[in-house]
Amino acid sequence: MHLLDGVTGSGKTEVYLRAIAAAIAGGAQALVLVPEIALTPQLVDRFRRRFSAGIAVVHSGLTDSERRDAWRNAHSGQARIIIGTRSAVFTSLPNLALIVVDEEHDASYKQHEGFRYSARDLAVMRARGATVPIILGSATPSLETLENAASGRYIRHLLPQRPGAAQAPRMSLIDLRRHAAEQGLSTPAIQAIDQHLKAGGQIIVFLNRRGYAPSLFCNSCGWVAPCEHCDARMTLHRRALKLRCHHCGAQAPVPAICANCGQALLAVGQGTERVEETLTRLFPDAPLARLDRDSASARGSIQTVLDRVRSGEARILVGTQMLTKGHHFPDVTLVVILDADQGTVCQRLSGEPSASHRRSRKSPAGPAARRAPAR
Repeated sequence: MHLLDGVTGSGKTEVYLRAIAAAIAGGAQALVLVPEIALTPQLVDRFRRRFSAGIAVVHSGLTDSERRDAWRNAHSGQARIIIGTRSAVFTSLPNLALIVVDEEHDASYKQHEGFRYSARDLAVMRARGATVPIILGSATPSLETLENAASGRYIRHLLPQRPGAAQAPRMSLIDLRRHAAEQGLSTPAIQAIDQHLKAGGQIIVFLNRRGYAPSLFCNSCGWVAPCEHCDARMTLHRRALKLRCHHCGAQAPVPAICANCGQALLAVGQGTERVEETLTRLFPDAPLARLDRDSASARGSIQTVLDRVRSGEARILVGTQMLTKGHHFPDVTLVVILDADQGTVCQRLSGEPSASHRRSRKSPAGPAARRAPAR
């Protein structure tokens, strides 16, 4: 059991590639787990450039026939490298020689509905049962993995620095108690976006909250649109004209007036839809793309968005944690992180951002902002 603890950009993927090359040299197979479907196209392209061996991809975005073919290729040994999300841990691999779990700390490895499991923990048990090595990679390992390394169960390998002359990005903090904000975007953040766009850079705006607004609120009586099936509040999705619960998946039509007092309702807070709307209004000449679970629901939509960013067509990319894991956007010069206090800021981007944006819970209005790299 190996923990590869390396900062972003330190070369963890290269370690994976070399370990896989050694594992499959004798005709064996390697299983590579990633936390998000959005990561698989980029990773598959890199693996195909490196290896001539057969590669199978396994994730929930495949059709039934594609999943069947991938399973058969893995079971027959025709596919020597299997890349997939958490469900790929169950793939039949008769010649398994190595398991790699990238971003092992990520919560996406946990299945919370139906048959509940942790793909990372199952991968560890599978490696132990098959007596094959497993590599758990992360820039911020989970506490349980760090404990296993400290107790000697895992061998810890450190990559504390980036290779060559690569430098850590600059970070700064903007307190919105001292700056005006427009739909969650502070004036300094808006100015920074404008400067980087004029300099030819690309900008990522990260907010880990999809939809238009997290609450539909009545300012007269205090009613907030509740989910009828669980204790959560409904999120407003303006484009779909729906209220959706992001916890249990329930949906409801958007009411025209308050159900209690009949007064008008307000959309409170910001989601990626609202941020996209605001940025489109502020920067009408800068093509914008959004990447979240809603915009990526159609088949092939993830790859379309990523292609637009890599080609330079999209100058601003707005999204949730789907865009913060393992992507390489070399032209990105600025990252703005909204509502950083949510606790999901420790996501990763492989570009070289130089700014982020933060909201402070100590402020009565709730905002503070921060310029920071994605780690």
